[in-house]
Amino acid sequence: MFFRLTKTYVGFVTLACALASPCFAGSEEILVISPAPNKSACVSASSKIGDDSFKSELCVRQGSFSPDKYVLKLNGDTVLQGIDDQTTSGIQASYKGKPIALRCPPQNVSANVTAAEIHKLVPSYPAEKVKEVVELMAGSSMPMEIGRLCQVSIGNEPAMKVQVLF
Repeated sequence: MFFRLTKTYVGFVTLACALASPCFAGSEEILVISPAPNKSACVSASSKIGDDSFKSELCVRQGSFSPDKYVLKLNGDTVLQGIDDQTTSGIQASYKGKPIALRCPPQNVSANVTAAEIHKLVPSYPAEKVKEVVELMAGSSMPMEIGRLCQVSIGNEPAMKVQVLF
């Protein structure tokens, strides 16, 4: 019974956070998306940098045996796009005279990773996926990428953080 109530409470908190996402994007809130192979997943947020307001949208299309593609739009205009390897160190552009940057370093787990280690690295990773990864990595000798933490900055100010889950 306790677990059922806890699960219900977590569901309500998750829903409340999802509904509030656009309101707090300029803060340290981390938005979450989970792209599927050959499909795009997008998340948007509003930001205020100085006197300027921006609607930021990050879309990720997970490749199927090909690189993932990242597209950043500001106020509906495509400002940056690149593949996962390019976003690892960061890609830059300019929008209305302001420098724009997108950086998405990978979050890798090593062989014989524990559930606690996964939760520490990616707190928003679903419990069932954590269990899958732990089982998959048991006895493995190769690391595996389970997500990327993307950070968007506008004019050198943080505008949006997005946790991409694979």
